[in-house]
Amino acid sequence: QNKSDNQVQLLIQLKQFKAKLENGDLEYLNSQDSFVTQNVQILDGGAPVEDITLDPRQQKNLTLNVNIPQNTNVSDYYFSIIFVSQSTSSPTSNISSNQLGIASNVLLSVGKKEVPDAVLEEFSTGFFYESGPVPFTIRIKNKGTHFIKPKGEILIKNMFGQSIGKLNLVSVNILSNSTRAISNALWKEDFLLGFYTATLNISLSNDGPTFTKAIHFFSFP
Repeated sequence: QNKSDNQVQLLIQLKQFKAKLENGDLEYLNSQDSFVTQNVQILDGGAPVEDITLDPRQQKNLTLNVNIPQNTNVSDYYFSIIFVSQSTSSPTSNISSNQLGIASNVLLSVGKKEVPDAVLEEFSTGFFYESGPVPFTIRIKNKGTHFIKPKGEILIKNMFGQSIGKLNLVSVNILSNSTRAISNALWKEDFLLGFYTATLNISLSNDGPTFTKAIHFFSFP
């Protein structure tokens, strides 16, 4: 939908990507001979298009068409659908202009559903704190063919075995053959005293498997 009062011309690009960093940053690939370029199209009224023009306040519904040949390997394909504004400046203009765009990421899994294959590479925190909050580091490596989206929590008990804290972890996508750090795992308790146990429970899918690991830390103001 064009929400402006001006006509816009948008170039449609399909770009494959892979995981770049453990914080979720992506890296676009430059391959011109890929599954996406050969089998994915954007359709407007049933016809393939590579660009569209939208009048002020106009809305257009497009179709994402994916063709999966029978001999396609069991794998994941990750790509972005990018709509980039085309420059309307004169070719002779000395004024530089920025291209604006919007994008949506697509995670496409081809093949039967598999049992997630991943390892918990790290669950840690510091051993001693004078006060809170307490940050936790969680890193998971996905060794499987398809992306996973784990769900988990951290339960915190004091030296008497009483449950005094719970953190629900942010659910993130972990692409195949990549490692992802789960961010914002922070226990925001300020006053701490004594010995604490933090237990991580994390499930790789709705059907499991589930990881459980306990660590300890100490605090004295």
